[in-house]
Amino acid sequence: MKILVAGASGLIGGEVARLLKERRHYVRTLSRDPGRAAKLKAVADDVRLVAEAIMSAITASTSSEIDIGDPEVLTRRQIAELAFMALGKKPRLLASPVWPMRIVAGLYGIVNRRMGEFLRFIILASTNACVAPAIGSRRLRPYFEQEAQKTQ
Repeated sequence: MKILVAGASGLIGGEVARLLKERRHYVRTLSRDPGRAAKLKAVADDVRLVAEAIMSAITASTSSEIDIGDPEVLTRRQIAELAFMALGKKPRLLASPVWPMRIVAGLYGIVNRRMGEFLRFIILASTNACVAPAIGSRRLRPYFEQEAQKTQ
């Protein structure tokens, strides 16, 4: 049987993965850290990095597995600029101070609590660096260009 063990780098998850492997199950694990991922190979048949697994699931048209990951580390602005360039358009990106966005989220939260929380999450995600390790061999620019051709 194929089994996914989330948390296999922890004490309990690692033991669960080891016992499943001893019983000849196919064990797949997820890890956020490439260093820990290397250690998991002793107790798992397949070790995936979380970011890579998410991208595979999002882009897959069927239930097949796709090797994906960008060897470059890009900022959000660079990713947006690549998307505009793939469409053949000049990037028009605006930088906005955070305080007006916080006011809008707070006021919107009075009317709709869930939307206010969502806006606060968007603000948090857009104002904090979220850098994953550079892995994989596929680059984002050719992917954007391929997707842009589908829309034309």
